[in-house]
Amino acid sequence: MRELSNAASAYGAEMGRRNRITDRDFPVVFEIQRLEWVDGGYDQGGAYWGRTKGDYIYRAEGESADAVEEMFVRAHSASEAKAAVLAEFPNASFTSSSDVDIMAAAYLEAALWSSTNDRYEEDPDNETEDLLESRYEPSDEMRAHFHAICEQFHDKAQPLLDEAEKKYGYTLDRAGYDFWMTQSGSGVSFTDRDLGETGKQLKEIAKTFSEDYLYVGDDDMIHSGNQWRTAAAVDASASAAL
Repeated sequence: MRELSNAASAYGAEMGRRNRITDRDFPVVFEIQRLEWVDGGYDQGGAYWGRTKGDYIYRAEGESADAVEEMFVRAHSASEAKAAVLAEFPNASFTSSSDVDIMAAAYLEAALWSSTNDRYEEDPDNETEDLLESRYEPSDEMRAHFHAICEQFHDKAQPLLDEAEKKYGYTLDRAGYDFWMTQSGSGVSFTDRDLGETGKQLKEIAKTFSEDYLYVGDDDMIHSGNQWRTAAAVDASASAAL
């Protein structure tokens, strides 16, 4: 998926973003991502949407015969967003990597929301108590690690996640959130979602991943205590290829 365009200018932020729809009948294979909320009601590219509790902006992008098709949908879950895209593109489908992207976005938000800003006690007048509302951004290394971890979890748990969606209407957004909360021992887990035996099995898989924590580094970026694991794996893979 292409990088989200910068919607901020000297004249202020754009109000939302325009869809680009040219061929509704083409069997477009869409990538879909959940945009991050920044400073309340803005996306990470600076467009202003206004925010209400529980909603997100999802971006779907894919190629038709002669154009790049792009839609922005306000929805409460990826499933709801996909349904809106299919209403416009009835022959469309979605990449499997999109499911991991959706989980990783929710996993990141849960991690930031449930993690204390370790600089708050030093300067409570200028620092927020949690990292989600702080002025610090997640590092690229942490983002890469989170995506890799969610991909590993998704690979192990996909049949269970599919079953939970079909039987209980359980969404990938919720799965990303519950994965972090279960892994980190933050007081809520898959077994609190009325998923029966499926929830127990999801919890067992989540607990095979090492507990993690976040901190603000000397570079004023948010880091994961476990991000070195992904970096080490990448280095090992690169060395093996030489």
